[in-house]
Amino acid sequence: MLKKGASIKMDRCTVKVVERLSEGGFAYVHRVKEESSGKRHYALKQIVTNGDAELSRAAERELSLMQSLAPHPNCIGLLASASASGSVMLLLELCQGSLADRVLAKQSCGWSELLDAFGQSTAAGVQRHSQTPPMAQRDRKSEN
Repeated sequence: MLKKGASIKMDRCTVKVVERLSEGGFAYVHRVKEESSGKRHYALKQIVTNGDAELSRAAERELSLMQSLAPHPNCIGLLASASASGSVMLLLELCQGSLADRVLAKQSCGWSELLDAFGQSTAAGVQRHSQTPPMAQRDRKSEN
């Protein structure tokens, strides 16, 4: 896992870790900021492989899939990638908050807003399923 303040050189820019956002089965997601300006924030997905051939293939497969996706307004875009210290790094657009965050914070969330959010999520799913071969998302939920 990357430490707060660590610098990572990507193919387009250098970013600095601000905080860890989440942790999954084989990856960490960090909020990072562009070092040159300090203003632009991104998500950095660190897929830890530690030289394991199977994990390395899985990470490369995810990178390849992300690179193959056409831009879509309801899908997080891949901006850059890098490999370093037993990890594959994916620099992604940062999506602030989620529908689940708003509901849990007891902010207003009416039926029309819920239907719109699920409509956008469905549009993203259609875009993924239209790939050749079709792409599945196993962790589709309101937090994502």
